[in-house]
Parts: sequence; C-alpha cells; structure tokens
Amino acid sequence: MNIINSYKNQHSIILSLCKSMQNAVETCCNKNDISYFRGIQKTLDDILMKHLQAEDKYLYPSIYKNAESKIHDIAHTFQDEMLKTTTIYTNYTQNYKENSLIEKDIETFVKDTSFMLSSIVARIEKEEKELYSLF
Repeated sequence: MNIINSYKNQHSIILSLCKSMQNAVETCCNKNDISYFRGIQKTLDDILMKHLQAEDKYLYPSIYKNAESKIHDIAHTFQDEMLKTTTIYTNYTQNYKENSLIEKDIETFVKDTSFMLSSIVARIEKEEKELYSLF
C-alpha cells in the first residue's frame, strides 16, 4: 500500500516533534521560556490530529474493505487501542492548556510530558512494527 509510506513519513515527523518537545520541556523549565515549548506543542498537535483523522477516515476503512480477516482483526485492535493514547494526549493538553498550570508544578509537568510523549512514541513503534509491516 502506497498510503502506508505516507503514514510512515508522518510518523517520522511526529517522532521528531516528540523529541524536540521533550528537549524543549527541559529547556523551558530551566529558562522559564514556555513560548518555545508551546510552539512545538502546537505543531505536534496539528500534525498528530491530522494524522489520526486521516487514519480513521482513510487507512482503517481501506483495511476493513480490502484486507483479509487476520489483518482486519489486527487493525480493529489497533484502532481500539488508539483510544488509550488519544485519551492520554487529550488529558495532557487539557491539564496544561494554560501556562499557569505548567508553572504551578514544573516537576509534575515534566513527568507528565515525558509520559505522554513516550505513549505516542510507543504507539507509533508498535503500529509500524505490527500493522504497517503487514503491507
């Protein structure tokens, strides 16, 4: 599937942004410069949301329509599991939607950011290894 290459390219961008965001969270907390962090966060949010919408709108329906039942079942499991990662991400963005919420407890913010980013990275790695490799 040629579409898989497009999703892998998006994954590369998302992984790069996750790394940048992790570096930025450490830097912004040391320098109290949250604006740089927010810029990366906004870019990640935009790309991640478009990626998830595209998967839901194009990738999974295409798999369900054309794939054998084993792949169909794997895709269904992945789509269900994605809700966990999406919930982690959504809760994180809600918990830290204002700078004052970050400044209130920097240590927890750094820990929560690392957890959220590691959830995204683990999800991408699993998706590429177990789902995309089937095509």
